[in-house]
Amino acid sequence: LEELKAKVKNEKWAAAVEYFQAIRDSALIVKRMNEDETWRWDYHKTADSLGYESVVAKCKSGFVNAKFDFLRIRYAFQALRALRFNKNYVGCVSWYEKNIVPLMPKGTMYYRCMQYYAGALYNLQRYAEANYYFAKIFLEYPQRAGQAAFDFRPFDQSDWTQVQKMAKTNKEKAAMYFLHGRKDPLNG
Repeated sequence: LEELKAKVKNEKWAAAVEYFQAIRDSALIVKRMNEDETWRWDYHKTADSLGYESVVAKCKSGFVNAKFDFLRIRYAFQALRALRFNKNYVGCVSWYEKNIVPLMPKGTMYYRCMQYYAGALYNLQRYAEANYYFAKIFLEYPQRAGQAAFDFRPFDQSDWTQVQKMAKTNKEKAAMYFLHGRKDPLNG
């Protein structure tokens, strides 16, 4: 990729090649973290800290320096993913709230970022907030609805009561009731 980057004269293409390098590095870290494990939010083991920290730093730098919003949100996604899968839940939540919320993006990367954010909230035992975002993803983005429905798991009655209070619209409340009332095939 370095050779390709040196040959590319177009600024947008050079930025894309640089992003592809970040994706490659991030994918290697996430792959190592996911080997021999399950897919649930609460079972991910921690990555090698040096490789992980390098990837997060590269993605955060790419986010700050990206000249194109298209790449900026993708760098943010890679940073969130690395933070989330390395069990840096506080860092993931903080990064999302500080950097993604002000962008107010839409589309697949926005909802994928939101899903990592919600997963980190869940692991921080902020269940009502996590479930609110899982319901929001379920309602607003059909491409991620299946995973969001699976991840929606109120911890107890108190959590369920809190998540209902968070609903801003009747559609959100209806989605929450639907998700809460469905039978989870894995948990009976």
